[in-house]
Amino acid sequence: MVVRNRNADLLIELLTARGFFTPQLERTYATHQLLGSFDVGTMPSETLLWQTGYLTIARKVEEAGQLLYELAIPNQEVRVALNEALLDALLPHRHEVEATLNVLRALREGDSETLRAEFDHLFAQIPYDWQYPLGHLEAYYASLFYSFLASTGVRLLAEAHTRDGRVDLVIQAGATVWVVEFKVVAGESATGAALAQLRARDYAAAYRTAPGVTRVIELGVEFSKTTRQIVGWMCA
Repeated sequence: MVVRNRNADLLIELLTARGFFTPQLERTYATHQLLGSFDVGTMPSETLLWQTGYLTIARKVEEAGQLLYELAIPNQEVRVALNEALLDALLPHRHEVEATLNVLRALREGDSETLRAEFDHLFAQIPYDWQYPLGHLEAYYASLFYSFLASTGVRLLAEAHTRDGRVDLVIQAGATVWVVEFKVVAGESATGAALAQLRARDYAAAYRTAPGVTRVIELGVEFSKTTRQIVGWMCA
């Protein structure tokens, strides 16, 4: 079990104040110079996470003649504990709910209706006057979505690269894979843009023939700036 202390609490406070994009935890890169930073006030978030042990060096990558370090969360225990803490910071006054088993079952069984109900419940807890420091609503909603799932222990890949671009989130639950795209819309009605992008670029193609995968679900999720709720949830 990972035990949080005051230093960990300060880390969470700093990341929240910066508006840290939590899906970035799954894959991020840093140079040797960034990893050697020591000024906490100006230290990049990925460097801070590395120096506190929440990210480790997964591998070295040479890109355009420059040596980069790919950083990743060291193990599942740290991933779950860190995202539980981040979720509490992202959603103040969050009520604990017995949602984990429902979500994991829904993901494995391809049960979109139950999955939406659980996320509707989660997002309904956003305080009306809550302002995310980043000022970028899509990042805030995607961070909530990601950190909630990461706190359940399900296998995730965020900002996954494909031949035609990057898909926001890939979830693998047993033999079922969910390919997810997020959009923020100005009004209170769904536009269908999130699912349309998934289908037009066929982000799911790489997973349809993956070993052990029997079902791939494309999910477009749209959040409303006005209501701060999910207004579009479309599957294919």
